[in-house]
Amino acid sequence: MTSVFSKFRKIIDRAVRQTIFFPPIVLLFSVFVSSYAADSATITSDRMKMLSKGEVSDFIGHVELVHKNLTMTSDEMKLNEKDGDVSASGNIYIHYSSGAAVTYVWGDEARYNKNTGNGLVSGDVRVKRELTPGTTDVINLTCDNLEIFDSGDRLHAVKNVKIFKADTEAAGSEAFYEHKTNKILLVGKPATIKKMEGKTLSEYSGDKVNIDVNTETVAITGSVKTKVILK
Repeated sequence: MTSVFSKFRKIIDRAVRQTIFFPPIVLLFSVFVSSYAADSATITSDRMKMLSKGEVSDFIGHVELVHKNLTMTSDEMKLNEKDGDVSASGNIYIHYSSGAAVTYVWGDEARYNKNTGNGLVSGDVRVKRELTPGTTDVINLTCDNLEIFDSGDRLHAVKNVKIFKADTEAAGSEAFYEHKTNKILLVGKPATIKKMEGKTLSEYSGDKVNIDVNTETVAITGSVKTKVILK
Protein backbone atom coordinates (compact mmCIF):
# COMPACT_ATOMS: atom_id res chain seq x y z
CA MET A 1 0.00 0.00 0.00
CA THR A 2 2.83 2.37 0.85
CA SER A 3 4.58 1.61 -2.44
CA VAL A 4 1.52 2.68 -4.44
CA PHE A 5 1.48 6.03 -2.61
CA SER A 6 5.21 6.49 -3.17
CA LYS A 7 4.81 5.91 -6.91
CA PHE A 8 2.25 8.68 -7.26
CA ARG A 9 3.52 11.04 -4.53
CA LYS A 10 4.65 13.74 -7.02
CA ILE A 11 1.31 13.67 -8.83
CA ILE A 12 -0.61 13.99 -5.57
CA ASP A 13 1.57 16.84 -4.28
CA ARG A 14 0.96 18.87 -7.45
CA ALA A 15 -2.81 18.43 -7.38
CA VAL A 16 -4.92 21.31 -6.09
CA ARG A 17 -7.54 18.85 -4.86
CA GLN A 18 -6.69 15.23 -4.19
CA THR A 19 -8.93 12.16 -4.36
CA ILE A 20 -7.83 8.96 -2.60
CA PHE A 21 -9.57 5.63 -3.21
CA PHE A 22 -9.51 2.45 -1.12
CA PRO A 23 -7.21 0.82 -1.91
CA PRO A 24 -5.35 4.15 -2.55
CA ILE A 25 -5.01 5.00 -6.23
CA VAL A 26 -5.06 8.23 -8.24
CA LEU A 27 -8.10 9.85 -9.87
CA LEU A 28 -7.18 8.49 -13.32
CA PHE A 29 -8.38 5.04 -12.24
CA SER A 30 -11.49 6.10 -10.28
CA VAL A 31 -14.02 4.76 -12.80
CA PHE A 32 -12.22 1.44 -12.93
CA VAL A 33 -12.16 1.08 -9.15
CA SER A 34 -15.84 2.01 -8.78
CA SER A 35 -16.83 -0.55 -11.41
CA TYR A 36 -15.03 -3.45 -9.78
CA ALA A 37 -15.40 -2.47 -6.11
CA ALA A 38 -18.97 -1.43 -5.42
CA ASP A 39 -18.17 -1.24 -1.72
CA SER A 40 -15.28 1.20 -2.21
CA ALA A 41 -15.02 4.50 -0.33
CA THR A 42 -13.48 7.80 -1.42
CA ILE A 43 -12.02 10.80 0.37
CA THR A 44 -11.50 14.18 -1.28
CA SER A 45 -9.82 17.26 0.20
CA ASP A 46 -7.94 20.46 -0.57
CA ARG A 47 -4.63 19.12 0.76
CA MET A 48 -3.17 15.83 1.96
CA LYS A 49 -0.15 14.93 4.09
CA MET A 50 1.32 11.47 4.53
CA LEU A 51 2.36 10.48 8.08
CA SER A 52 3.89 7.42 9.76
CA LYS A 53 5.70 6.29 6.61
CA GLY A 54 2.55 6.46 4.54
CA GLU A 55 0.35 4.43 6.88
CA VAL A 56 -1.63 7.52 7.92
CA SER A 57 -3.02 10.09 5.48
CA ASP A 58 -4.02 13.53 6.82
CA PHE A 59 -6.69 15.24 4.69
CA ILE A 60 -7.17 18.98 5.28
CA GLY A 61 -9.73 21.47 3.99
CA HIS A 62 -13.24 20.73 2.66
CA VAL A 63 -12.80 17.03 3.34
CA GLU A 64 -15.49 14.65 2.08
CA LEU A 65 -15.81 10.89 2.61
CA VAL A 66 -18.32 8.91 0.55
CA HIS A 67 -19.16 5.29 1.41
CA LYS A 68 -22.32 3.50 0.23
CA ASN A 69 -25.32 5.68 1.23
CA LEU A 70 -23.29 7.82 3.65
CA THR A 71 -21.41 11.06 3.00
CA MET A 72 -19.38 12.75 5.75
CA THR A 73 -17.70 16.15 5.52
CA SER A 74 -15.37 17.93 7.96
CA ASP A 75 -12.44 20.32 8.18
CA GLU A 76 -9.92 17.50 8.66
CA MET A 77 -9.78 13.69 8.48
CA LYS A 78 -7.01 11.23 9.24
CA LEU A 79 -7.08 7.80 7.62
CA ASN A 80 -5.20 4.81 8.99
CA GLU A 81 -4.52 2.67 5.92
CA LYS A 82 -3.88 -0.47 7.96
CA ASP A 83 -7.22 -0.79 9.76
CA GLY A 84 -9.46 1.55 7.72
CA ASP A 85 -10.17 3.90 10.64
CA VAL A 86 -11.03 7.51 9.80
CA SER A 87 -11.04 10.23 12.48
CA ALA A 88 -12.71 13.53 11.60
CA SER A 89 -12.77 16.89 13.37
CA GLY A 90 -14.22 20.34 12.76
CA ASN A 91 -17.73 21.04 11.43
CA ILE A 92 -18.83 17.41 11.23
CA TYR A 93 -21.74 16.90 8.84
CA ILE A 94 -23.14 13.53 7.74
CA HIS A 95 -25.75 12.92 5.05
CA TYR A 96 -27.46 9.54 4.70
CA SER A 97 -29.90 8.75 1.91
CA SER A 98 -31.57 5.56 0.79
CA GLY A 99 -34.56 5.91 -1.51
CA ALA A 100 -36.78 8.62 -0.05
CA ALA A 101 -35.12 8.37 3.37
CA VAL A 102 -32.82 11.28 4.19
CA THR A 103 -31.03 11.77 7.51
CA TYR A 104 -28.62 14.55 8.54
CA VAL A 105 -26.16 14.45 11.45
CA TRP A 106 -24.01 17.19 12.99
CA GLY A 107 -21.37 16.85 15.73
CA ASP A 108 -18.00 18.01 17.05
CA GLU A 109 -15.95 14.89 16.30
CA ALA A 110 -16.43 11.63 14.43
CA ARG A 111 -14.81 8.28 13.84
CA TYR A 112 -15.69 5.93 10.98
CA ASN A 113 -14.34 2.65 9.69
CA LYS A 114 -14.66 2.17 5.95
CA ASN A 115 -14.19 -1.60 6.29
CA THR A 116 -17.07 -2.18 8.73
CA GLY A 117 -19.28 0.83 7.96
CA ASN A 118 -19.49 1.58 11.69
CA GLY A 119 -18.67 4.87 13.40
CA LEU A 120 -19.23 7.26 16.28
CA VAL A 121 -20.21 10.94 16.35
CA SER A 122 -19.67 12.79 19.63
CA GLY A 123 -20.08 16.23 21.19
CA ASP A 124 -23.37 18.15 20.86
CA VAL A 125 -24.83 15.67 18.38
CA ARG A 126 -27.89 16.70 16.37
CA VAL A 127 -29.87 14.48 14.01
CA LYS A 128 -32.62 15.45 11.57
CA ARG A 129 -34.68 12.81 9.78
CA GLU A 130 -36.82 14.01 6.87
CA LEU A 131 -40.07 12.05 6.82
CA THR A 132 -41.27 13.80 3.68
CA PRO A 133 -38.32 15.06 1.59
CA GLY A 134 -38.21 18.82 1.09
CA THR A 135 -40.84 19.60 3.75
CA THR A 136 -40.93 20.51 7.43
CA ASP A 137 -42.24 17.02 8.30
CA VAL A 138 -39.15 15.97 10.26
CA ILE A 139 -37.98 14.26 13.44
CA ASN A 140 -35.15 15.94 15.36
CA LEU A 141 -32.93 14.15 17.86
CA THR A 142 -30.16 15.37 20.17
CA CYS A 143 -27.73 13.30 22.26
CA ASP A 144 -24.16 13.21 23.57
CA ASN A 145 -22.96 10.33 21.36
CA LEU A 146 -24.32 8.68 18.23
CA GLU A 147 -23.17 5.26 17.07
CA ILE A 148 -23.47 4.51 13.35
CA PHE A 149 -23.83 0.96 12.02
CA ASP A 150 -23.94 -0.47 8.49
CA SER A 151 -22.97 2.85 6.85
CA GLY A 152 -25.88 4.67 8.45
CA ASP A 153 -28.62 2.02 8.11
CA ARG A 154 -28.85 1.78 11.92
CA LEU A 155 -28.27 4.45 14.59
CA HIS A 156 -27.78 4.23 18.38
CA ALA A 157 -28.10 7.47 20.37
CA VAL A 158 -26.52 7.45 23.83
CA LYS A 159 -26.94 9.73 26.88
CA ASN A 160 -29.25 12.74 27.23
CA VAL A 161 -31.37 11.60 24.30
CA LYS A 162 -34.23 13.87 23.25
CA ILE A 163 -36.56 13.41 20.29
CA PHE A 164 -38.76 16.18 18.89
CA LYS A 165 -41.58 16.12 16.33
CA ALA A 166 -44.16 18.86 16.02
CA ASP A 167 -45.93 19.03 19.41
CA THR A 168 -44.37 15.81 20.75
CA GLU A 169 -41.17 15.47 22.81
CA ALA A 170 -39.58 12.24 24.06
CA ALA A 171 -36.55 11.72 26.30
CA GLY A 172 -34.46 8.80 27.56
CA SER A 173 -30.97 7.48 28.11
CA GLU A 174 -30.72 5.56 24.80
CA ALA A 175 -32.49 5.37 21.46
CA PHE A 176 -32.20 2.80 18.68
CA TYR A 177 -33.29 3.64 15.14
CA GLU A 178 -33.37 1.48 12.01
CA HIS A 179 -33.97 3.13 8.64
CA LYS A 180 -35.37 -0.06 7.09
CA THR A 181 -38.25 -0.42 9.55
CA ASN A 182 -38.48 3.30 10.39
CA LYS A 183 -38.97 2.47 14.07
CA ILE A 184 -37.42 4.02 17.19
CA LEU A 185 -36.90 2.26 20.52
CA LEU A 186 -36.34 4.70 23.39
CA VAL A 187 -35.23 3.34 26.77
CA GLY A 188 -34.57 4.99 30.12
CA LYS A 189 -35.26 5.06 33.84
CA PRO A 190 -37.79 6.18 32.86
CA ALA A 191 -38.24 6.99 29.17
CA THR A 192 -40.79 9.77 28.77
CA ILE A 193 -42.99 11.21 26.08
CA LYS A 194 -44.97 14.46 26.18
CA LYS A 195 -47.64 15.48 23.69
CA MET A 196 -49.46 18.81 23.47
CA GLU A 197 -52.91 18.76 21.88
CA GLY A 198 -54.62 22.11 22.03
CA LYS A 199 -54.56 23.09 25.72
CA THR A 200 -54.07 19.53 26.95
CA LEU A 201 -50.62 18.24 27.88
CA SER A 202 -50.31 14.46 28.14
CA GLU A 203 -47.24 12.94 29.80
CA TYR A 204 -46.37 9.25 29.62
CA SER A 205 -43.44 7.32 31.06
CA GLY A 206 -42.15 3.75 31.13
CA ASP A 207 -39.07 1.61 30.76
CA LYS A 208 -39.41 1.45 26.97
CA VAL A 209 -41.10 3.64 24.37
CA ASN A 210 -41.60 2.13 20.91
CA ILE A 211 -42.28 4.66 18.15
CA ASP A 212 -43.46 3.58 14.70
CA VAL A 213 -42.65 6.57 12.50
CA ASN A 214 -44.67 5.30 9.52
CA THR A 215 -47.94 4.84 11.41
CA GLU A 216 -47.20 7.52 14.05
CA THR A 217 -48.12 5.10 16.84
CA VAL A 218 -46.48 4.80 20.26
CA ALA A 219 -46.34 1.80 22.60
CA ILE A 220 -45.02 2.13 26.17
CA THR A 221 -44.04 -0.85 28.32
CA GLY A 222 -42.64 -1.39 31.83
CA SER A 223 -43.77 0.66 34.87
CA VAL A 224 -46.11 2.77 32.74
CA LYS A 225 -47.41 6.04 34.21
CA THR A 226 -49.74 8.61 32.64
CA LYS A 227 -50.50 12.22 33.56
CA VAL A 228 -52.87 14.58 31.78
CA ILE A 229 -52.72 18.32 32.46
CA LEU A 230 -55.54 20.63 31.31
CA LYS A 231 -54.47 24.23 30.78
